[in-house]
Amino acid sequence: MRIFIVFFLAINLLVGNSPHIMAQTPKLIPFVKGKRWGFVNAQRDIVIPCMYDYVYPFSEGLALVELERKFGYINAQGKTVIPLKYDKAQPFSNGRAKVEVIFGKRTDGQFKAGYIDKTGKEIIPIQYLGLTNYRDSLAIIWDGDYNGYIDYLGKVVIKPQYKFASRFVENRAWVATQIPKYDVLAGGFLHKQTFLINPQGKQLHTVKNAGFESFSEGLCLLIAKTNDSTIIRYFIDKQGKKVLDVSEYDAVHGFTEGLAAVMKDGKLGFIDRTGKLAIPCQYVINFKWFRQDHKRTLFKFINGRTAVMLASDQSWNIIDKQGKTLFSRNYQYLQVATVNQILAKRNNRWGIISPKGEVVLPLQYTAVKPFKNGLALVRKGKRWFYIDREGNEYFEE
Repeated sequence: MRIFIVFFLAINLLVGNSPHIMAQTPKLIPFVKGKRWGFVNAQRDIVIPCMYDYVYPFSEGLALVELERKFGYINAQGKTVIPLKYDKAQPFSNGRAKVEVIFGKRTDGQFKAGYIDKTGKEIIPIQYLGLTNYRDSLAIIWDGDYNGYIDYLGKVVIKPQYKFASRFVENRAWVATQIPKYDVLAGGFLHKQTFLINPQGKQLHTVKNAGFESFSEGLCLLIAKTNDSTIIRYFIDKQGKKVLDVSEYDAVHGFTEGLAAVMKDGKLGFIDRTGKLAIPCQYVINFKWFRQDHKRTLFKFINGRTAVMLASDQSWNIIDKQGKTLFSRNYQYLQVATVNQILAKRNNRWGIISPKGEVVLPLQYTAVKPFKNGLALVRKGKRWFYIDREGNEYFEE
């Protein structure tokens, strides 16, 4: 089991924004014909034949493609430049891509991972049983027993020695020599003892019987269990100093744009960095409508906006950081996804609206993902396909 996964006490809010919704439609667009994928141009002329089980949008001049459970990369002319020989792979970013190969039986689910460049050369050897994406220029590796960290060149900077390791965020990470256990009272995983470290591996702070969220805006939320089983919540700075006690609340989340979501008696509100209640606890959480992949962005302010459900009438509202309602609509669910995209659900159908409430993508899809580089991935019924900002759907039965 890979133990480098970060265990969150509550919903992690640290999800980056997608690129601008009005980005130009790419020259080559993923297109699905029947059950096969290829690429078309803006006029829907097939440029790369529909011969793959799946294709990803082009990234840095190459597209990740899948055929018969193997992954490789093609160029804009449709030529295979990196053979389809990997069992898992990611699109290129910053000149490199993470790839994985199975060892042993496929049913065992054991993979070794590394990174390749755009020629297919291994720049991080495919040898690690666990390997995360990079964050703050470091990636977590797992050797089968312990976790450590490598830098961008593949050099081991913190040798594998921990049973638990989190990714670096704001140049801080949490590590532990034992695997955490779930605590019912705390509502999350608690570590018997965990250490706050810097990118050089220096231990800056030690906490016992505690769990944590990642750092955000220089502060990290800790939840701890005292000897008498009392649950306490507080924020620390990057040196481990306690700066704000928030134990009066039933649940707390990390800061975004200077505000942190808090729960009191089943109602949601927001505090500022001094602990003052900036927006009263007057909203509710109805997880009935929440998609699992959206939970990491709940209560996160993006460009001064977030989505909340008013307790009085169960209506969804987009509010600003002063708690002012910018608009209210009769939706089942709203989620501020990026600076200018709000995912919306009504009558069990999804779409995208603008921060002003204008419909950007009609609410007619089974599922939607935010626009990225001019395209959005949507599902209608059982079929996934791409759509551009003009509403052109790129598929053919």
